Amino acid sequence: MNSNETQDMVKETISFPVIYDSKQQTIWDSKGMMVCDIKGWGKIQFMGNQKSGRMLLEKKLPNF
Repeated sequence: MNSNETQDMVKETISFPVIYDSKQQTIWDSKGMMVCDIKGWGKIQFMGNQKSGRMLLEKKLPNF
């Protein structure tokens, strides 16, 4: 499956826009289906600027 086919499949499956729930660390589509369960925030603490990494996900993922 190439990149375009993958994108088409995602567009057919997920109802946009998606919403990031920071308390549950999950991403939900507009119909309430969980799209992604994000774990591993602990690893971000070992990066140079952990706040910017988390903020990037919180701001960019819902625009996917």
